[in-house]
Amino acid sequence: MYQEHFHTVLERTQKALEHCGYDQLIIHSGSPVPAFLDDQSYPYRANPHFLYWVPLTNFPDSFVVVSTSEKPKLVLLQPIDFWHTAKDVPEGAWLELFDIISVATLDEAERLLCAKANTAWIGDTPAMATRWGYESSINPPALLNYLHYDRAYKTEWEIEQLTQANRMAGIAHTAARDAYLSGASEIEIHLAYLTSIKQCETELPYSSIVALNEHGAILHYDQYQRKAPDAHRAFLIDAGARVNGYVADITRTWTTDDDFQTVIDAIDRAQLELIEEFRIGEDYASYHYAMHHRLAIILAEHKLINCSPESAVDNGITKAFFPHGLGHLIGLQTHDIGGHQLDRSGTIADTNDGHPFLRLRRKLEANTAITVEPGCYVIPELLKPFAGSSELNWDRIEWLRQFGGVRIEDTVVVTTDGPKNLTRPFV
Repeated sequence: MYQEHFHTVLERTQKALEHCGYDQLIIHSGSPVPAFLDDQSYPYRANPHFLYWVPLTNFPDSFVVVSTSEKPKLVLLQPIDFWHTAKDVPEGAWLELFDIISVATLDEAERLLCAKANTAWIGDTPAMATRWGYESSINPPALLNYLHYDRAYKTEWEIEQLTQANRMAGIAHTAARDAYLSGASEIEIHLAYLTSIKQCETELPYSSIVALNEHGAILHYDQYQRKAPDAHRAFLIDAGARVNGYVADITRTWTTDDDFQTVIDAIDRAQLELIEEFRIGEDYASYHYAMHHRLAIILAEHKLINCSPESAVDNGITKAFFPHGLGHLIGLQTHDIGGHQLDRSGTIADTNDGHPFLRLRRKLEANTAITVEPGCYVIPELLKPFAGSSELNWDRIEWLRQFGGVRIEDTVVVTTDGPKNLTRPFV
């Protein structure tokens, strides 16, 4: 599968280079970023363009070199260094697809790669690129637009990596649920997640959200209280895993309260029913709007509103309970790039529909991987504009507030045979 992936990426890249008038592309894996006034660096995160080619997540200051006519090169920085563990390249037939060049210093890499004619540079180190002679061709927008648009279409190898990432994260979500049910604190739940997955925090694709009770209403909560609360009413966890650079992004909500469980179940059913309606060629935004209508019905059924579901949508009430988007592209990044991009030239979708936080505005197409994450929360700041309104059942909302909120998130691959949920087999 990797060989097929390699040739697909090579074809896409060569077409992009020809379209944009370049003969060659240098992709820098990225450099460690020093912390201010410190002798340590921030955790290293590889350039996703580099990871698109090779599953090497911990090779800073290395390079993939692609041309329109030659075999791709993989230039690996392997310094002679007694301070750190030597980095070994994973063995496999995939190495035969590249000309492998090992260098001990960046000076060697510079002598090898500097000032090549008609060459583009992709990476987050413009100072290095300028020093090496690429000042006028750093991250050219036309080339990035072309590559970003095509990256939404996943190869079989990429789908397999996403599947394995979901399998790994599913194991960890189960461990986190068990820790919650045992009465653990947020930090203890977080550590149970890491222990079960056998990854450290810096290997995860994003900072995990581990939220007990009211904390579930804070969309990007990451405080991790050290002391367990007196009561474990609810638990919302949004956490992932990474396999060969590809990520899982899963959210689950758990409770021991029977009444709140009915709300969780309703959101869960709505998400699964919506996924079954996915059809190639439909705008993803249409499913986001549809989820607001489904949520309005849920709010009415659970007596959180006194108005009709139609009024709840028309008057913006559902946005107060569900302020974020339904989902986003996923792959080498949690929020994979290109979700608002409508074509290879970089045309951006119109987002003036009152839903500014929807990250995916493209049509559903075969082999695209997306998340689906409906939610329902009690967020006081968002409910303030409706203060005193008889359309809301404030007593019932106060009841829901003690649980924070609900979010259910899966990764789905759109196929010609229908949607394939990569998450549900594992958690």
